[in-house]
This record gives sequence, structure tokens and C-alpha cells, in this order.
Amino acid sequence: MNTRTLTFRSQLKGELDDFLKDEGVECSRTCSALVAFAASLASYKEEGISLSPEVFFCDSVEEIAQFLPSSDFHRLGNGPQEDTTIRSALKECAPLARGGWSIFVERGDPTTFQYGVIASADVPFSLTLEEAIIGDTSESEIFALLIRRVAENCVEIRGSNGHARCVFFSDLRYDSPNPAQTLATLARVLTSAVEGAGRDRTRRFLERCLFDSLNRSHGALIAVMSARRKKLPTKLRDAVQLDHPIDLVERVENFHKYGDSQSVARLESASALIEGMLASDGILIARTDGLIIAYRGFLQQSKTEAGTRIVGGSRRRTFGGLTQLVSKNDLVAAFFRSQDGDTEISEVTP
Repeated sequence: MNTRTLTFRSQLKGELDDFLKDEGVECSRTCSALVAFAASLASYKEEGISLSPEVFFCDSVEEIAQFLPSSDFHRLGNGPQEDTTIRSALKECAPLARGGWSIFVERGDPTTFQYGVIASADVPFSLTLEEAIIGDTSESEIFALLIRRVAENCVEIRGSNGHARCVFFSDLRYDSPNPAQTLATLARVLTSAVEGAGRDRTRRFLERCLFDSLNRSHGALIAVMSARRKKLPTKLRDAVQLDHPIDLVERVENFHKYGDSQSVARLESASALIEGMLASDGILIARTDGLIIAYRGFLQQSKTEAGTRIVGGSRRRTFGGLTQLVSKNDLVAAFFRSQDGDTEISEVTP
């Protein structure tokens, strides 16, 4: 029997080769390294623990470090420009890439990759390496690429010249939304009723908080109510309500005003609590003015609604019920993240 082996590698290599050309780079070894990173990061684990390091590909770590007001980096190893070096870089650096630290790989030498870890200040609203050299507001003109897992089995690759690719290592539809962009939409909705400069600061905080928390979760559901609404929708009344809501705007603005250890601690405690709520069964419930008001909500559905055919697991079916509440204006938005990385948001149509 003649058997032909099929892999994603050839198709992915062709797509990333086009991406690099868009970024002004033509290098087969760089393309091969991106393929290796993307395939490894999609569901990377060490000792059974899931890790989601950010990886920056650059010509010189000194070049990218100069864009940060305070940075630190350590070169930890090197090797030939081959996939084995990429695997070594992940093995040695991924457990260190936390708390503001990221992996870097230098390709300045024609035949060698050097790798290590680089850090920016790990405090709220400090400039991140992504924002400094990759983000929409970046003013850098150097070559740099960011490779990161944005959901289970989903890797985003972005370049400093503004191009990007979102790679799903699953059977999701080709037109599935980028999970990072969907999270940005959720953060925008959660702060849409906030006035003044506090809106943008709180939105930015929420984007970081939700990105980190959801990357460590096994899926989540979030329901967003209007700031004008004081009571939970009837079908979510069994949720565990906080005795007083977590006011993210107040905490963010307090940090912006004082910047002391107490205000930092209050922001960090809010992040930790939100992560715990997202890790719990049920639905996290928030409002458009940045208030977190309840968690462990379970949707109460009538027999007719429960009988509506929605393909997928229990979380997907619950999301289908939440979208019905959005269509009835009981909710402003509903957010869904599955265990395998599928991400979706339903909003009220303006």
C-alpha cells in the first residue's frame, strides 16, 4: 500500500513566507523557525503545565531593548539556524517567560540563532515590549516579530511593519475571528459607559487581564449588562452576586492618580479574583461601566429554548441562550471561549 503523509507544514510555510515578504524579509531559515515556533506554541506544556510565552524574533536584542524605559535581558544559549535550536530555546526559556519576561531570538548572525529572555517593567500600564515595537502605536522602524498563543491551538504572528497572521491548529472555520481581536472587542464593550480618560485606561487594563486569565483557563462565558441595569436578568438570577461590585474604573484611576504600592495591590487582587471567577463553572457577569457584579451564573432556559438545536458542548449551548438575551436587549453582549480556543462575541446591534 502506498501511503502519502500529509502535514500542515508545507501550507503553513507558504503562508508565512508570504507574511515575511510583506514584512520586507526573504529568508527561508527565518520562515522555518516561525513554523517551528507556531506549531510548538499552539499547545505548549512543560511537566504537564500549559505555558504561553511571548516570543520576539529580532536582529538584535539591544535594538528592541532601547525602546523600553527600563528593560533587562539575558542571553542563555545559541545554535545553528535549525528547528532543533528553536526547540532548545523553548525548553530553556519558556518556564522563565512570566511576570513581564518574554523570550527573544536573534538572527543577526548569518548562521546562528541566539536566544534568551527579556523583560519590561511588570507594573500596571507600563509600556510592554509588544506595544513598544509591534503595537499600533509603535514608532519603531526595526525588524521584529511577535509569536504568541492567543488561545488553545491558536497562534498569532505579528510584524513591526503592521502585518499579521492568525493560525488555528484545529478544525475551526477558516473565517474564525482572531481571539485577540475578539477580546479587544469585549474590553471595549465592558468600558463603553465609562466617561473620560478612564475609559481607555480601564479598557487597556481589561485587555491584559482577560488575555492572561483566559490563556490559563479551560474556556469561559461572560455576560455584559448595561450600566443602567441594576438587577440581573431573570434567567441569571441564581448567579453568586458580590456584596459590593468590583469597580475596575475606580481601581484603575486610583492607581493612575497615586501609583503607590496599595493601589498596585488593589489592581493585582482584582486581576486574581477575575481569573478565579473565569476558572469557575458558569457565567461571569459584568456591566458596561467596568463593574464585575456576579459569577457562577447558570442560564435558566424554558423547555422550548432548551430544545433549540445548537451544535456544540454545554458551554456553546449556553452561549446560544445568552445570544437570545442579547437579541432581547436583556444583555449588551455575550462572550464565549471554548476549551479548544474557539472565541466569539455577540453584541447588541446599534
